[in-house]
Amino acid sequence: MIGSRPRGFVLILVLVALALVGTALASLALRVHEQQQATLLQLDRLQRTLVIESADAAVLIQEKRLAKQDAGVVAGQAMLGRHRVQLRWANENAKANLNVLRETLGREVFERELNHFVDGGGADPLDLDPKNAYTDFGLTASGAQGQWPAYASFDQFVDREEVAEELRKGRAEIGVFDRLTLWGSGRIYTLHADPTALALALRVHLPPREADDAAEVLAGQRVSDRESLRIALAEFLADQDEPGRFEGLEVHLAGEAETTSLRITVDDGRRVDTTLRLRNASRNSRTGQYELRW
Repeated sequence: MIGSRPRGFVLILVLVALALVGTALASLALRVHEQQQATLLQLDRLQRTLVIESADAAVLIQEKRLAKQDAGVVAGQAMLGRHRVQLRWANENAKANLNVLRETLGREVFERELNHFVDGGGADPLDLDPKNAYTDFGLTASGAQGQWPAYASFDQFVDREEVAEELRKGRAEIGVFDRLTLWGSGRIYTLHADPTALALALRVHLPPREADDAAEVLAGQRVSDRESLRIALAEFLADQDEPGRFEGLEVHLAGEAETTSLRITVDDGRRVDTTLRLRNASRNSRTGQYELRW
Protein backbone atom coordinates (compact mmCIF):
# COMPACT_ATOMS: atom_id res chain seq x y z
CA MET A 1 0.00 0.00 0.00
CA ILE A 2 2.73 2.41 0.99
CA GLY A 3 4.66 1.69 -2.24
CA SER A 4 1.62 2.40 -4.46
CA ARG A 5 1.26 6.05 -3.41
CA PRO A 6 4.16 7.42 -5.51
CA ARG A 7 2.93 5.50 -8.54
CA GLY A 8 -0.58 6.89 -8.07
CA PHE A 9 0.80 10.37 -7.59
CA VAL A 10 2.95 10.05 -10.72
CA LEU A 11 -0.10 8.85 -12.67
CA ILE A 12 -2.04 11.93 -11.60
CA LEU A 13 0.84 14.17 -12.70
CA VAL A 14 0.97 12.41 -16.07
CA LEU A 15 -2.79 12.88 -16.56
CA VAL A 16 -2.56 16.54 -15.62
CA ALA A 17 0.37 17.01 -18.01
CA LEU A 18 -1.54 15.30 -20.81
CA ALA A 19 -4.53 17.53 -20.16
CA LEU A 20 -2.35 20.62 -20.29
CA VAL A 21 -0.69 19.43 -23.49
CA GLY A 22 -4.10 18.68 -25.01
CA THR A 23 -5.35 22.15 -24.11
CA ALA A 24 -2.22 23.73 -25.56
CA LEU A 25 -2.54 21.73 -28.77
CA ALA A 26 -6.22 22.64 -29.10
CA SER A 27 -5.39 26.31 -28.57
CA LEU A 28 -2.58 26.09 -31.12
CA ALA A 29 -4.86 24.38 -33.64
CA LEU A 30 -7.47 27.12 -33.15
CA ARG A 31 -4.86 29.84 -33.69
CA VAL A 32 -3.58 28.08 -36.81
CA HIS A 33 -7.14 27.77 -38.14
CA GLU A 34 -7.84 31.45 -37.43
CA GLN A 35 -4.61 32.43 -39.17
CA GLN A 36 -5.52 30.25 -42.16
CA GLN A 37 -8.98 31.83 -42.35
CA ALA A 38 -7.49 35.32 -42.09
CA THR A 39 -5.00 34.48 -44.85
CA LEU A 40 -7.77 33.10 -47.07
CA LEU A 41 -9.87 36.22 -46.42
CA GLN A 42 -6.95 38.47 -47.31
CA LEU A 43 -6.32 36.43 -50.45
CA ASP A 44 -10.00 36.66 -51.44
CA ARG A 45 -9.96 40.44 -50.93
CA LEU A 46 -6.78 40.72 -53.00
CA GLN A 47 -8.32 38.64 -55.81
CA ARG A 48 -11.47 40.77 -55.83
CA THR A 49 -9.40 43.95 -55.85
CA LEU A 50 -7.34 42.67 -58.78
CA VAL A 51 -10.52 41.71 -60.66
CA ILE A 52 -12.02 45.18 -60.12
CA GLU A 53 -8.83 47.01 -61.06
CA SER A 54 -8.33 44.83 -64.16
CA ALA A 55 -11.92 45.43 -65.32
CA ASP A 56 -11.66 49.16 -64.67
CA ALA A 57 -8.37 49.43 -66.56
CA ALA A 58 -9.76 47.50 -69.53
CA VAL A 59 -12.81 49.78 -69.82
CA LEU A 60 -10.76 52.95 -69.31
CA ILE A 61 -8.76 52.13 -72.44
CA GLN A 62 -12.02 52.03 -74.43
CA GLU A 63 -13.79 54.93 -72.71
CA LYS A 64 -13.32 57.55 -75.42
CA ARG A 65 -14.70 55.15 -78.01
CA LEU A 66 -17.64 54.26 -75.74
CA ALA A 67 -18.46 57.92 -75.16
CA LYS A 68 -18.70 58.61 -78.91
CA GLN A 69 -21.04 55.77 -79.81
CA ASP A 70 -24.82 56.09 -80.05
CA ALA A 71 -25.65 54.24 -76.81
CA GLY A 72 -25.31 55.82 -73.38
CA VAL A 73 -25.16 52.44 -71.63
CA VAL A 74 -22.93 49.48 -72.52
CA ALA A 75 -23.18 46.22 -70.54
CA GLY A 76 -21.32 42.92 -70.67
CA GLN A 77 -19.94 40.11 -68.55
CA ALA A 78 -16.90 37.84 -68.42
CA MET A 79 -15.27 35.16 -66.29
CA LEU A 80 -12.00 36.04 -64.59
CA GLY A 81 -10.82 32.88 -62.86
CA ARG A 82 -13.69 31.73 -60.66
CA HIS A 83 -15.23 35.21 -60.59
CA ARG A 84 -18.17 36.15 -62.82
CA VAL A 85 -17.85 39.86 -63.55
CA GLN A 86 -20.67 42.08 -64.79
CA LEU A 87 -19.72 45.46 -66.23
CA ARG A 88 -22.00 48.39 -66.99
CA TRP A 89 -20.52 51.59 -68.42
CA ALA A 90 -22.76 54.66 -68.54
CA ASN A 91 -22.73 58.31 -69.53
CA GLU A 92 -23.97 60.14 -66.43
CA ASN A 93 -24.85 63.14 -68.61
CA ALA A 94 -27.55 61.02 -70.23
CA LYS A 95 -29.45 60.97 -66.93
CA ALA A 96 -31.59 63.37 -64.94
CA ASN A 97 -29.51 64.80 -62.09
CA LEU A 98 -31.56 64.78 -58.89
CA ASN A 99 -29.29 67.21 -57.03
CA VAL A 100 -29.57 69.83 -59.79
CA LEU A 101 -33.34 69.36 -60.02
CA ARG A 102 -33.74 69.80 -56.26
CA GLU A 103 -31.64 72.96 -56.21
CA THR A 104 -33.35 74.48 -59.25
CA LEU A 105 -36.98 73.58 -58.59
CA GLY A 106 -37.00 73.80 -54.83
CA ARG A 107 -37.82 70.89 -52.56
CA GLU A 108 -41.61 70.91 -52.92
CA VAL A 109 -41.70 71.00 -56.73
CA PHE A 110 -38.80 68.55 -56.93
CA GLU A 111 -40.63 66.03 -54.76
CA ARG A 112 -43.75 66.38 -56.90
CA GLU A 113 -41.83 65.89 -60.15
CA LEU A 114 -39.88 62.87 -58.88
CA ASN A 115 -43.09 61.31 -57.54
CA HIS A 116 -44.63 61.80 -61.00
CA PHE A 117 -41.57 60.14 -62.53
CA VAL A 118 -41.85 57.19 -60.12
CA ASP A 119 -45.61 56.84 -60.66
CA GLY A 120 -44.98 56.71 -64.41
CA GLY A 121 -42.68 53.71 -63.99
CA GLY A 122 -39.40 55.53 -64.58
CA ALA A 123 -37.86 54.15 -61.37
CA ASP A 124 -39.26 50.61 -61.52
CA PRO A 125 -38.86 48.38 -59.59
CA LEU A 126 -37.76 50.81 -56.87
CA ASP A 127 -40.21 53.05 -55.05
CA LEU A 128 -38.01 56.10 -54.53
CA ASP A 129 -39.28 58.29 -51.71
CA PRO A 130 -38.04 61.91 -52.04
CA LYS A 131 -40.12 63.18 -49.13
CA ASN A 132 -38.42 60.90 -46.60
CA ALA A 133 -34.97 60.85 -48.20
CA TYR A 134 -32.39 62.04 -45.70
CA THR A 135 -29.88 64.77 -46.56
CA ASP A 136 -28.10 65.22 -43.21
CA PHE A 137 -24.93 63.12 -43.10
CA GLY A 138 -24.21 63.97 -39.47
CA LEU A 139 -20.83 65.51 -40.27
CA THR A 140 -19.62 67.77 -37.48
CA ALA A 141 -16.27 68.98 -38.81
CA SER A 142 -16.26 72.62 -39.79
CA GLY A 143 -17.60 72.96 -43.32
CA ALA A 144 -17.79 69.20 -43.83
CA GLN A 145 -21.54 69.09 -44.45
CA GLY A 146 -21.23 71.74 -47.15
CA GLN A 147 -18.78 69.58 -49.10
CA TRP A 148 -21.51 67.06 -49.91
CA PRO A 149 -24.53 67.38 -52.20
CA ALA A 150 -28.02 66.79 -50.81
CA TYR A 151 -27.90 63.29 -52.31
CA ALA A 152 -24.66 61.30 -52.50
CA SER A 153 -26.13 57.78 -52.75
CA PHE A 154 -29.44 56.23 -53.81
CA ASP A 155 -29.47 54.55 -50.39
CA GLN A 156 -30.91 57.86 -49.14
CA PHE A 157 -34.13 57.24 -51.09
CA VAL A 158 -34.74 53.54 -50.51
CA ASP A 159 -33.41 50.62 -48.44
CA ARG A 160 -29.76 49.83 -49.16
CA GLU A 161 -30.47 46.14 -49.86
CA GLU A 162 -33.06 47.08 -52.50
CA VAL A 163 -30.52 49.33 -54.18
CA ALA A 164 -27.88 46.57 -54.09
CA GLU A 165 -30.29 44.00 -55.53
CA GLU A 166 -31.22 46.26 -58.45
CA LEU A 167 -27.58 47.15 -59.13
CA ARG A 168 -26.64 43.45 -59.36
CA LYS A 169 -29.33 42.39 -61.82
CA GLY A 170 -27.28 43.11 -64.93
CA ARG A 171 -30.43 43.84 -66.92
CA ALA A 172 -30.18 44.31 -70.68
CA GLU A 173 -32.85 47.00 -70.84
CA ILE A 174 -32.65 50.55 -69.48
CA GLY A 175 -33.26 50.68 -65.72
CA VAL A 176 -33.71 53.26 -62.99
CA PHE A 177 -29.96 53.83 -62.53
CA ASP A 178 -29.63 54.43 -66.28
CA ARG A 179 -32.16 57.28 -66.04
CA LEU A 180 -31.20 58.98 -62.78
CA THR A 181 -27.88 60.26 -61.44
CA LEU A 182 -26.60 62.15 -58.42
CA TRP A 183 -23.27 63.18 -59.93
CA GLY A 184 -21.89 65.59 -62.49
CA SER A 185 -22.91 68.99 -63.85
CA GLY A 186 -26.55 68.21 -64.58
CA ARG A 187 -26.21 69.07 -68.26
CA ILE A 188 -27.97 66.48 -70.38
CA TYR A 189 -26.51 64.73 -73.43
CA THR A 190 -29.55 64.27 -75.67
CA LEU A 191 -27.95 61.70 -78.01
CA HIS A 192 -27.69 59.16 -75.18
CA ALA A 193 -30.72 60.19 -73.12
CA ASP A 194 -33.81 58.07 -72.59
CA PRO A 195 -36.95 60.22 -73.30
CA THR A 196 -38.26 59.67 -69.77
CA ALA A 197 -35.01 60.82 -68.19
CA LEU A 198 -34.67 63.71 -70.65
CA ALA A 199 -38.18 64.98 -69.85
CA LEU A 200 -37.36 65.04 -66.14
CA ALA A 201 -34.00 66.74 -66.74
CA LEU A 202 -35.60 69.47 -68.89
CA ARG A 203 -37.83 70.47 -65.98
CA VAL A 204 -35.00 72.73 -64.83
CA HIS A 205 -36.03 75.04 -67.69
CA LEU A 206 -39.50 74.06 -68.92
CA PRO A 207 -42.98 73.38 -67.50
CA PRO A 208 -43.99 69.69 -67.37
CA ARG A 209 -45.95 69.45 -70.64
CA GLU A 210 -43.37 71.36 -72.67
CA ALA A 211 -40.55 69.30 -71.13
CA ASP A 212 -42.30 66.06 -72.11
CA ASP A 213 -42.93 67.26 -75.68
CA ALA A 214 -39.39 68.59 -76.17
CA ALA A 215 -37.91 65.35 -74.82
CA GLU A 216 -39.76 63.32 -77.44
CA VAL A 217 -38.22 65.50 -80.16
CA LEU A 218 -34.67 65.79 -78.78
CA ALA A 219 -34.01 62.26 -77.45
CA GLY A 220 -31.47 60.49 -79.63
CA GLN A 221 -30.33 63.66 -81.41
CA ARG A 222 -26.90 65.26 -81.11
CA VAL A 223 -27.82 68.71 -79.79
CA SER A 224 -25.45 70.80 -77.69
CA ASP A 225 -25.59 74.46 -78.74
CA ARG A 226 -28.04 77.17 -79.74
CA GLU A 227 -27.86 76.52 -83.49
CA SER A 228 -28.23 72.73 -83.31
CA LEU A 229 -31.09 73.19 -80.85
CA ARG A 230 -32.86 75.63 -83.19
CA ILE A 231 -32.58 73.18 -86.08
CA ALA A 232 -33.75 70.21 -84.02
CA LEU A 233 -36.78 72.08 -82.66
CA ALA A 234 -37.70 74.02 -85.84
CA GLU A 235 -40.90 72.15 -86.69
CA PHE A 236 -41.81 71.64 -83.05
CA LEU A 237 -41.52 75.36 -82.21
CA ALA A 238 -43.70 76.33 -85.18
CA ASP A 239 -46.65 74.76 -83.37
CA GLN A 240 -45.92 76.25 -79.95
CA ASP A 241 -47.98 79.09 -78.51
CA GLU A 242 -45.02 80.35 -76.47
CA PRO A 243 -41.80 79.42 -78.30
CA GLY A 244 -39.89 81.92 -76.17
CA ARG A 245 -40.01 79.47 -73.30
CA PHE A 246 -37.38 77.41 -75.09
CA GLU A 247 -34.88 80.28 -75.33
CA GLY A 248 -31.72 79.48 -73.40
CA LEU A 249 -32.42 75.76 -73.17
CA GLU A 250 -29.01 75.04 -74.71
CA VAL A 251 -27.20 75.96 -71.48
CA HIS A 252 -28.63 72.79 -69.96
CA LEU A 253 -27.32 70.55 -72.75
CA ALA A 254 -23.98 68.73 -72.86
CA GLY A 255 -21.92 68.20 -75.99
CA GLU A 256 -20.06 65.16 -74.66
CA ALA A 257 -19.93 62.61 -71.86
CA GLU A 258 -18.50 64.84 -69.14
CA THR A 259 -19.07 62.39 -66.29
CA THR A 260 -19.04 58.61 -66.75
CA SER A 261 -19.58 55.63 -64.48
CA LEU A 262 -18.54 52.01 -64.40
CA ARG A 263 -20.52 49.50 -62.35
CA ILE A 264 -18.55 46.33 -61.53
CA THR A 265 -20.32 43.34 -59.95
CA VAL A 266 -18.14 40.42 -58.84
CA ASP A 267 -19.74 37.05 -58.00
CA ASP A 268 -17.70 34.00 -56.99
CA GLY A 269 -20.70 31.85 -56.08
CA ARG A 270 -20.40 32.62 -52.37
CA ARG A 271 -20.48 36.39 -52.25
CA VAL A 272 -21.57 39.22 -54.54
CA ASP A 273 -19.99 42.70 -54.38
CA THR A 274 -20.85 45.74 -56.46
CA THR A 275 -18.54 48.72 -56.97
CA LEU A 276 -19.65 51.93 -58.69
CA ARG A 277 -16.83 54.13 -59.94
CA LEU A 278 -17.46 57.61 -61.30
CA ARG A 279 -15.01 59.66 -63.31
CA ASN A 280 -15.11 63.43 -63.17
CA ALA A 281 -17.89 63.46 -60.60
CA SER A 282 -17.35 67.22 -60.36
CA ARG A 283 -19.63 69.72 -58.72
CA ASN A 284 -20.48 67.23 -56.00
CA SER A 285 -17.64 67.75 -53.52
CA ARG A 286 -14.92 66.01 -55.49
CA THR A 287 -13.16 65.83 -58.81
CA GLY A 288 -11.44 62.81 -60.23
CA GLN A 289 -12.71 59.37 -59.22
CA TYR A 290 -15.53 58.79 -56.75
CA GLU A 291 -16.43 55.28 -55.55
CA LEU A 292 -19.34 53.59 -53.80
CA ARG A 293 -19.69 49.94 -52.77
CA TRP A 294 -22.52 47.56 -51.97
